[in-house]
Amino acid sequence: MKIALVSSKSSELEVTARVAKILTESIKGVEVVSKSADTNLDIPKIISSLKGFSLVVVALYYAKETADVKVVMEKLVDLDLKGSATLKFISPSEEADEKTESKKIADAVLDKLFGKVSKKSSSSGFRSFTEI
Repeated sequence: MKIALVSSKSSELEVTARVAKILTESIKGVEVVSKSADTNLDIPKIISSLKGFSLVVVALYYAKETADVKVVMEKLVDLDLKGSATLKFISPSEEADEKTESKKIADAVLDKLFGKVSKKSSSSGFRSFTEI
């Protein structure tokens, strides 16, 4: 199984390394590939070039929503409509920290792939992965 983690060098939070670590520890035999776009606008190009992945995850955290962030969101929707489904984590970086966001993304990936997530919510409202 191959999972692609795509982000941008412009992202306010760098979560891909932590997410990759969590996933490789949680899923036996998984191959996690991290790709970092030079600019936010390069993210859709990278996703279009990815072939043979079970799942593609986009993580982009920004200080202020700019035109390029809006364009990326629109392009990702266009790619989804063409059949390239991705998990998208695009949000403001205020009040976000790398550890919490990495866990949230890893939990969402595990839930998407295996569907076995606890129904219990933590005080933060996030669900946690309990078993594969």
